[in-house]
Amino acid sequence: MIKDFFRYALTSMRQRKLRSWLTIIGIIIGIASIIALIAISQGMQNYVEEQFEEFGTNMIIIRPGTLFAPPGAGEYGLNEGDVDVIERVAGVDYVVPMIYDYSNVEFHREEVQAQIFGVPTEHLDELMDDTGWKVEKGSVFKRDDDYSAVIGYLAKTEMFDDDLHIRNSILIEGEKYKIIGILEEIGNEQDDTMIMIPMDRARDIVNKSEEVSMIMAFAKQGVDINELTDEIADELEDSRGEEDFTAMSSVQLIEQISEILGVISLIVGAIASISLLVGAVGIMNTMYTSVLERTREIGVMKAIGATNANILGIFLIESGLIGLVGGTIGVAIGAGLALLVGYISPSLELGFSLVIRIEPSLIIFGILFAFILGAIAGLLPARSASKLKPADALRYE
Repeated sequence: MIKDFFRYALTSMRQRKLRSWLTIIGIIIGIASIIALIAISQGMQNYVEEQFEEFGTNMIIIRPGTLFAPPGAGEYGLNEGDVDVIERVAGVDYVVPMIYDYSNVEFHREEVQAQIFGVPTEHLDELMDDTGWKVEKGSVFKRDDDYSAVIGYLAKTEMFDDDLHIRNSILIEGEKYKIIGILEEIGNEQDDTMIMIPMDRARDIVNKSEEVSMIMAFAKQGVDINELTDEIADELEDSRGEEDFTAMSSVQLIEQISEILGVISLIVGAIASISLLVGAVGIMNTMYTSVLERTREIGVMKAIGATNANILGIFLIESGLIGLVGGTIGVAIGAGLALLVGYISPSLELGFSLVIRIEPSLIIFGILFAFILGAIAGLLPARSASKLKPADALRYE
């Protein structure tokens, strides 16, 4: 009997093609929007997690200001005294202060503003290992490489009209630096276009003898990273006299960013759900119209023995099928849009590339949700049809 119900519902949809497809389109738009937005927001979260997973779980970032409003390049809020305080905290393996600022960089008489990234030569090899940075060509500078530079993956091709290569010389604020290394792609534009030079040379360029832009501390093996982060924050607050900085472990950073992305996804999904609500109203309207058009037909079915449950089942299956067809097409379109956004994201100059993965659970959710929504939207019209009296239905004009 269920097979007959499905056959009857499909026949009814074919007989009312235009109305059925107009209703289905409403579901397609809603489901496609939700699937695309969920996949894209998940892609953003995947990108963030992959970036920080490379850093491992032993890193603590200390920045002036708040986490999501840190000073930009050329602004300073920490100093070497803070570095000394952090180095004295038990459980800290090593500490790396950093400077980042914009400077004039010249190559083949072409001058641009580029971000220089000053790091000390001490612990540089350990820093490269712990952050996942790798050298594609050449090497990083050593203790005696005063006027050497390591450039980001994109800097070699996008900074100047002529490509940069190992052993090329560039001028930074008039001083000549030899390129000794090119990093592998990191995945965000800021890091991939940087010019990394020794900390002492960076201090000379920006004329800052004590200030630093950021401090990275790395925990010893077996130390609880969150407890160490709290201890560093307490020691710095005592030393500075106020909490005008942010200390956060890579684990906490991932958790906070994931929470924020989750809230954004929820809000955007709620907005997209409005189109689904419109689609559900369309299904309800279509089914009510269908009940009115088929009143005499319902009367005939009841006269030959159809029960209220049979009539209810027929109309519920039809409305569910409308949702199912719309959901299936909507999932395909939404997934395609999300994958397209992920594919073109490197060319959109976002500074990062989205990592889009369409999980099977997302596909199943989209299709089932549309089917259930369709069935629920058709519940009242189906119930109305099942309550019709045979004699009244047969007399209906």
